[in-house]
Amino acid sequence: MKRLLILLLLILLSHISTTIADETSENHSKLLIRKRHIKLNFFWHNRFSQPNPTAVVVAQSPTTNDSPTGFGIVNVFDDPLTISSNESSPLVGWSQGTYIMADQNKYAALMAMTLVFVQGEFKGSTLAVLGRNELLSKVRELPIVGGTGLLRSASGYCMLNTFEKENANHYAVVQYQCDVFYKRYLESTTDFSFTN
Repeated sequence: MKRLLILLLLILLSHISTTIADETSENHSKLLIRKRHIKLNFFWHNRFSQPNPTAVVVAQSPTTNDSPTGFGIVNVFDDPLTISSNESSPLVGWSQGTYIMADQNKYAALMAMTLVFVQGEFKGSTLAVLGRNELLSKVRELPIVGGTGLLRSASGYCMLNTFEKENANHYAVVQYQCDVFYKRYLESTTDFSFTN
């Protein structure tokens, strides 16, 4: 009798685990269906020169001036993003963040920025971009690590290509081509309230 009960219990447990696995697989498939892929293309304008700089140096190490790569410089920026390479073309949004010269051997920066969109379908939404930017390379890749609004839970990458650079005026135009994957209209399944 005992053996029969154990056998029935094992069969029942096996059926339950199979059902859970099937439901998990089905839910996973639904999640994948909700994920969308878009491509965004825009131009980033970074200007250190007066009268209207969009980037400023906020800190540097005591040894930065002796570094061939500017190691230790911390810059903060609020750069316009436009539809074309012309700075007076329609505004798409703003790139707000910081880049830190973080390599002693190459001209490379750690970039942490938020792309804030002010026009079009994604107006009010943002993308978070964080990664290493080897500034003298023709093409660079930065990962997208998150987003808000319609781009909530975004992932993907941006390919950067320096379109124009004026060393005398400390001005650069960089083309961004971003592949973005996000879950549209993702809703929370649990309500949670913070209490004292």
